Amino acid sequence: IQKAGYATDPNYANQLIQVINDFGLNIYDMNGNVVGNDVIEKAIEAGMKWVGKSPYVWGGGRNQSDVDAGRFDCSSLVHYCYASAGITLGPRESVTTWSLINMGKPVPASEMKRGDLIFFDTAGRNGHIGIYLGNGKFLNDSSTQGVSIGDLNSAYWSRYFNGNVRRVVE
Repeated sequence: IQKAGYATDPNYANQLIQVINDFGLNIYDMNGNVVGNDVIEKAIEAGMKWVGKSPYVWGGGRNQSDVDAGRFDCSSLVHYCYASAGITLGPRESVTTWSLINMGKPVPASEMKRGDLIFFDTAGRNGHIGIYLGNGKFLNDSSTQGVSIGDLNSAYWSRYFNGNVRRVVE
């Protein structure tokens, strides 16, 4: 590529790979089709449509009118995402972070992957939950930002991430 004049920076390949990973472009094939686990991608897609459009509502998301209006808290958002992909994580009406901590199987934090449930000690042990997106990012519904993308490497989230990771879909 470099000999042909397309890439003159010797770090071009590494920079390109970094951009692909940072923006999650590695989940698409050459035709723009999602590769990987369709259930996980459907769950994430369901939640991503609410990013920046849904404020945090403590106790929200436990009835259909709340869901239709995008009124969630962290645990009901996770429940909604997976229910949208055909995976039931217990009854919607009673979902909490403490009920979700028992779903799926535990995974070491060093092995977490896209779609895993990750827990934080913000409101007591396992008091907050999100869905891991990859590259240190996660989908969550926080009391200060509503449905948003968090960063595990930020000062705030790195302090509260407790290492509890659950895999509900392989």
